[in-house]
Amino acid sequence: MIFECRFAQDLFCAVSTSLSIPDFLISGGWRFRGTVGKQGFMPSGFNAASAQKALSRDGFYLFTSTRTED
Repeated sequence: MIFECRFAQDLFCAVSTSLSIPDFLISGGWRFRGTVGKQGFMPSGFNAASAQKALSRDGFYLFTSTRTED
């Protein structure tokens, strides 16, 4: 599952669907954006290898989008 921070531009957090959602994501500062997958939401900057390491260590993966302005 991908959550987007409402207050920090381009800050995202990924959480495994098999884990509980960390308390800080339940606050009003984050909004659910979707799930990762073929039809899911995939912001640029998501790194699957880094996500796996962070999820196993911390239970979540924080990352920033690398989108560029037009």
